[in-house]
Amino acid sequence: MTDSAVLNEGDFSFDLNEFFQNSPDMILIIGLEGYILYANAAAERCYGYHLAELTSMHVRDLAAPDLRSHVSEKLREAIAVPTFFEWRHRRKDGSELPVEIFAQPIFFRGEKARLASIRDISERSQAHAALRKSEARFRAYMEQAAEAVFAHDFQGRFLDVNREACESLGYSHEELLSMSVMDIDENFDLARARTFWGGIDPGQTVTVQGKHRRKDGSSFPVEIKVGCFDFDGARRYLAFVRDISERELAHAALTESENIFRSIFEQAAVGVAQVHSRSGRFVRINQKYCDIVGYSRAEMEKLDFQTITHPDDLTEDMENMARLIAGEVRQFHMQKRYYRKDGRLTWVNLSVSALWKEGDAADFHLAIVEDITASKQLQTVLQLSEEKYRTLFENMLNGFAYHELVTDSSGKPVNFRFLEVNQAFERLTGLKREAVEGRLATEVIPGIADDPADWIGRYGRVVLSGEGERFESYSEPLGRWYTVFCFRTSPRHFATTFDDLTERKQSELRLQESRQLLAETEQVGHLGGWSFDIDSAAWVWTDEVYRIYDVGPDFVPTPDRVFSFCTAASRQQAKEAFQALVKQGTPLDIELELVTAAGKHRYVRSIGRLDREHHRAYGFIQDITELKELESQFRQAQKMEAIGTLVGGIAHDFNNMLAAIMGNLYLARGHARGNQTLTGELGVIQTMCERAADMIRQLLTFARRDSIAMQKIALSSFLKEAMKLTAASVPEDMTLSFNFPRHELWVDADITQLQQVLMNLVNNARDALKDRQGGEIHCSLKSCRVDAAFRSRHPQCEGDRFARLSVQDNGCGIPTSIRENIFDPFFTTKEVGKGTGLGLAMVYGAIQGHHGVVEVESDPHRGTRFDVYLPLSDQQSEEQGEGADAVVSGQGELILVADDSQPLLDMYKQLLESLGYRVLLARHGDEAVALYRQYRDDIALVMLDLVMPLMGGVEAARRIREMSPNTPIIFATGYDSEEGLRQSTSFDHSQLLAKPVSVELLSRAIQSMLNR
Repeated sequence: MTDSAVLNEGDFSFDLNEFFQNSPDMILIIGLEGYILYANAAAERCYGYHLAELTSMHVRDLAAPDLRSHVSEKLREAIAVPTFFEWRHRRKDGSELPVEIFAQPIFFRGEKARLASIRDISERSQAHAALRKSEARFRAYMEQAAEAVFAHDFQGRFLDVNREACESLGYSHEELLSMSVMDIDENFDLARARTFWGGIDPGQTVTVQGKHRRKDGSSFPVEIKVGCFDFDGARRYLAFVRDISERELAHAALTESENIFRSIFEQAAVGVAQVHSRSGRFVRINQKYCDIVGYSRAEMEKLDFQTITHPDDLTEDMENMARLIAGEVRQFHMQKRYYRKDGRLTWVNLSVSALWKEGDAADFHLAIVEDITASKQLQTVLQLSEEKYRTLFENMLNGFAYHELVTDSSGKPVNFRFLEVNQAFERLTGLKREAVEGRLATEVIPGIADDPADWIGRYGRVVLSGEGERFESYSEPLGRWYTVFCFRTSPRHFATTFDDLTERKQSELRLQESRQLLAETEQVGHLGGWSFDIDSAAWVWTDEVYRIYDVGPDFVPTPDRVFSFCTAASRQQAKEAFQALVKQGTPLDIELELVTAAGKHRYVRSIGRLDREHHRAYGFIQDITELKELESQFRQAQKMEAIGTLVGGIAHDFNNMLAAIMGNLYLARGHARGNQTLTGELGVIQTMCERAADMIRQLLTFARRDSIAMQKIALSSFLKEAMKLTAASVPEDMTLSFNFPRHELWVDADITQLQQVLMNLVNNARDALKDRQGGEIHCSLKSCRVDAAFRSRHPQCEGDRFARLSVQDNGCGIPTSIRENIFDPFFTTKEVGKGTGLGLAMVYGAIQGHHGVVEVESDPHRGTRFDVYLPLSDQQSEEQGEGADAVVSGQGELILVADDSQPLLDMYKQLLESLGYRVLLARHGDEAVALYRQYRDDIALVMLDLVMPLMGGVEAARRIREMSPNTPIIFATGYDSEEGLRQSTSFDHSQLLAKPVSVELLSRAIQSMLNR
């Protein structure tokens, strides 16, 4: 094969397997249907599956879920040509990894498959992502910084500024980038600034203060932090500028604030004290604090807080103080009890805040106390009642919420407020209690006023009417389904209990979608499901099975009615396989040919399994008719490839021999002039050589290995002329008619091959009409646009406009049993010696070489029709020259001829000298290059065989052109590889001739090259 590697099981040697198993990349071999046939150790490690698990999986199972719908497309690409792409795979544990995949078509165990080499590119992807994130983070930091940021060079010119810099100075971004530090700093001196900047090292930050001037002329004090960095070999500076106007104003206000604080301290409605944090002694205390504990100020200044704190509260108080002193917290709050001077207990709310700065040693803290003794006594009374309600409220499984209705001036409900919710409310809505209670619904749930469920209006109707309501509805803002019971508790208040129905609703929706998806999938894949109840013999089909059998939904399937659709050849096999399934449990997997209710022939595959527990069998049936057609085309292509390899192997040497014989025949005819007997015998030999050359050409055409002389052809005119020659082969007792359009249909084609195609098809029709009265052959031509069905049968065809040549007869038809063999080389139904079996094979190969298609329809009662499709071209051809049969002589020019066949060299020498040329001979390319180097000033033209020992014709031509770029070159070949032919035609001022070549054509080719 030319496009696929062959990896048969026998070729899968220990060394190759060892290479795969030790490869750091994952190696998978994937079958035609997408199932994994082989995986190496790296694949097991990376994906987390054992080998047995991997080889039971479809490659789709490894794709990330959002990519699985594209797997079929990638598989089709990889089975045609080598493919490279990036993808995401999913491991067994559910994690995903980015990979790059190189997939190429191969043959494995005799079947077409794909070899995929997979590499984990997680680190590369993470590195790219980290780089993008770093760049975005720097830009976001600069733009979102609260400080003005300036980047400038050593001259003070601004290179970049952020938004805050523009806003603080009143300039646009473009204006600042045209300015320098001198334009905004009132005290700027460039020489002093350079000395300052020059003293800053990379990584160092220096802080200075200055005064900046805005665009409107106003100025303000600033604090500047300057650092430097190197970029593109130059030193750059980054300055962070902060407006300190408020800080200076704050300093002026500090004194006044301290005076105000003293006044507040003394007159506060709560107790306030400054306390030494380590000893607990009261340093400063206001009168309210003294009143709460019953001591005078002088007495309190001799006490510490530990002495007057209840022992049960002291431990918590001391632990909080330890955390405060350790710097773990800056403040804390607690409720505690003090012993009053008269011995009674007083409950207080205590708030303690550190008075030292962070990082300094702990010295003093501020203590604020509020007397809550009365509220504590009331709280004790209410607590018992509250606990009973709270236990019920918080442990409800349903969500509960208590609301207040909000109306406008006309009494219309416009909102509602959440007053209280339980824990289930949080769980079912995802809203936190502290974010809900006391707030309006439109604040808590944006969009609720526009929700189609009309929550506000529905709750308003319950409150205004006093009638409770139970309903199910979907909340668009919360994205969930709820069942709700709403009832009024007072003229302005209502309560709701509710439960979340989302999972149930989603399950119902998923079930509906699954059913729809199953139906669509069955239709796309021509795959239908079935179930058979063993006890009742009742069959249940999905919709696609009815479509496969071309029956309506009212059709009642029974075993007898179902088996009646099978052809006679497959009916017994189907019955036996089905009985083995339902009686012995033998798994069913069978391919059958059906004739549907509409009379269509279809191939299906049915797979079934037995469910003993429920006394039923189940499975699926798939229409594989298209797959069968593709398999048939594939087998035909394989046969062509095999014969092509055989033909290519002998064509080169055989054509060389024919070339030598035909050249010497020309010389011999020259010597035999006047001897009519000898001339006639030489003519017979010439004819036989030409027939042998035509046979080789047909074989190469069949195998699509012959070079095709493509040109623009007006197909209508060409066929009209060709029919004149073709009609001579049709007996008078048969009718040959044709219908070609008046307007021209232009195609790219080889005239010789197209003539042969028409001749072979007409001859085939003629042979089918042998011994038949009233035989008719009809040829027609028309343009057409192909449909989707045509494309599915011939996916290799490009374009949609074709010329269709049809050759139809009313003969004996082609039996179904041999129809798939008619294009096989050497296949014939004629007697021995009556046919070569190459006619239709040549037609098939030639049309394939023209990127076309051959289709055949045949009926034993109505005859056969061959349809040839050729892609249409919009361009017309140039007119062909005349004088094709004349031999053109030379004028003594020197020609260098290189060929590895000595008989050919001898023939070329005599022939070319007889035509008036001088000749130099070389036995291989190396010798030809040496001779050209010696005689290049005299050599007018070079003839090179493509395939020679030591050095081939292409390489020799390349070296000769290095010495003389304009030397005309003729390449000659008996048969060469496609690559050699492609390289030879890539040379300017050159021509390619196929051996054997007639003397007339060779003489004209030489003169054409010499006259250019």
